[in-house]
This record gives sequence, C-alpha cells and structure tokens, in this order.
Amino acid sequence: MHSSAGVIIKNGEGKILMIDRATPPFGWACPAGHVDEGEDPEVAAKREVFEEVGVTVSNMHPILHEFVEWNECNKGVRGHDWHLFEVEKWKGEVKISEREVKNFSWMDAEELKNKGNAVAKSYDSVSVLFTDFINFTAISEKMSASKT
Repeated sequence: MHSSAGVIIKNGEGKILMIDRATPPFGWACPAGHVDEGEDPEVAAKREVFEEVGVTVSNMHPILHEFVEWNECNKGVRGHDWHLFEVEKWKGEVKISEREVKNFSWMDAEELKNKGNAVAKSYDSVSVLFTDFINFTAISEKMSASKT
C-alpha cells in the first residue's frame, strides 16, 4: 500500500497555496507526494513541501487521514493512505521545482471552487474533503468577523 501526504499552507491573506502539477496526476493541488517506506507522514509532508515549492514548514497539525481505495498514482498503484495537514508556520519564498510544478497560485475559497475539473483527478476524494475544510474555514472567518 502506498501512503501520500499533503499540506494546506495559507498566506497572510488566508489564501491557500496551490500548485499546477507538472507530473501525473495533472491539475491543481496542494503540495503533496508519496510517503517513503518507513517515513513518518508528517516528515514526508514537510519534505514534499520543500521539494515542490521550496518553503520550510515548522508547525502543522493533521486534519485528515483516509484510505482512498480508487486513488491511482503514476507508479500504477491503486489505493493510497492519505494524510492531510494544515500548516501553522512556514518560512521562505515560494520557488517551484520545475520538474514537479508548472506554476503556483495563492487561492481563496471562491477561486478554488472555480477551478472545478482542473483539480488533479487523483486527488478528487481528498479535494472534496479539502473543499469542505475551505468552506468551513470561510464560514468560521465570517462568523468571527461579524463578532468584532
């Protein structure tokens, strides 16, 4: 069984870092990748972020752990144990790895919804949960703003 780890990184405006993948599965996704044999998913997530976008993550917490049976990777393996983390602290300037990433963008919830089919197909199940997280975050932020 393959394991994968991904991260949600927000900037100071609350927008989320999304990458346009240069390798399959193509499309927009959060920085993510395979967990190496014997590697801790959190360590893998931090490694993937640095490899793909060149920033260093220091604090993050898990928000999803799910086995996605139909998720197939470019190595031909069907089924992945997914770990998704939300980053609390990161540093550095985004510098994409051209081998893995075509482009990047900071997106808000509306921009993510408008991407629709452009989201990487292998991340569909994770994207649904990710979208739920984005919607929850947007609602929470509106509620907090209305209290002040």
